[in-house]
Amino acid sequence: MFSSIKGVPVKRPAEVTVPQSPNITKKRKTVDDEEEPTSPPPVSTFKPLPMPKFNKPFQPTLTHSQSTIPQPFSFDNKYTSKDEVIEQLVQKEEEELAKKREFTARKMPEPAPPPTIVKTHQKTLPEPFALKTDELGEKKLAKFHEKVAELEKEREETSKFKASDPSSLYTRPFIPAKSTKPLTETSNTFTLQTELRSELRSQYEFEKKLREEERQRTEEERKAIREAEEAEEIKALRRSLVHKAQPIHHYTPLSIVPSTKKLTEPSSPVLVSKQRKENENHDL
Repeated sequence: MFSSIKGVPVKRPAEVTVPQSPNITKKRKTVDDEEEPTSPPPVSTFKPLPMPKFNKPFQPTLTHSQSTIPQPFSFDNKYTSKDEVIEQLVQKEEEELAKKREFTARKMPEPAPPPTIVKTHQKTLPEPFALKTDELGEKKLAKFHEKVAELEKEREETSKFKASDPSSLYTRPFIPAKSTKPLTETSNTFTLQTELRSELRSQYEFEKKLREEERQRTEEERKAIREAEEAEEIKALRRSLVHKAQPIHHYTPLSIVPSTKKLTEPSSPVLVSKQRKENENHDL
């Protein structure tokens, strides 16, 4: 189905434009200026797609570069015991110390060409070195083994169950002893703070009551005075609202005197058109 290109055809490149001189100032075209006939544009060919087959479902072909190979799971490393871990640590420490103790000598330099007279010398025999690092490594390894042994011993002791002795079953229960001190004697000579506070409180309440009565009496007096003032203001307002006739006012009489100005004398207006006409007649 996807072996060949279908649908819209491939776009073809357009032809190169040939420049020509524009015919602007000439009245008519010459034979040379006639446009050359151009070839008709290529007709695009349309190829319809074939009808799909509806009786068969579409099944794409999938290609994978590499398939996953199933492998069994391994849980051995996850459930290693504590003893095995300690043994592995000890073995690793011993291997590191053994590698440090190994002596690796440098290579002997290549000898120069022998001279004419050859003298034989005794070769140096390699002997093991007594290094300080070996002693320190042995001490460190011994401390490490002691620490591992102590940890193992502590783990074993903590894992053991030790029941405590039930001493409470054999001992007598605790019984408090009676006090040997005499009873405290009381007397009525002292005064309580509550009695003093009650007297002060009663006195305060009495004074508060007197102040409240005085305040209430003064409030009633002020209210009575305010009501009396309002009544007087209402009476004065009512008296001011009563209509009272005003007397007739007498003014100075008006005396008519003739004017002393002259009468206006009419005169003809000086118009510009009339003056222009007189000037024209004068010129003639």
